[in-house]
Amino acid sequence: MKRGQIQTEVLIAIIIGVLVLSLVIYGISTEWDMFNKDICGNIGCADNTESIQNACELACLDKDKVEYCEKIRTIKFNQTSKKGTCEKLSEEKQFEIKSCIGIC
Repeated sequence: MKRGQIQTEVLIAIIIGVLVLSLVIYGISTEWDMFNKDICGNIGCADNTESIQNACELACLDKDKVEYCEKIRTIKFNQTSKKGTCEKLSEEKQFEIKSCIGIC
């Protein structure tokens, strides 16, 4: 091998490393939604309405505008999911999230 040449195995390892790193960065930035949709579609999503209700109620009690009015949450209910802020989700009666008047 001549000086300055890269072995094929090293080049392949670098390419695979870059691809894996890209996948991890994409997964973290999308909160792994690409896998959640597949899982929920095949085996059903566990309801998380109670935890979202508690989080929204706590944000309201703390008068935390960012948590209540701006943070996008994903609520899973009856094998469906919906995204929205606590403010928007409180408009949906089936989720039973209490509205917080005057915070947004």
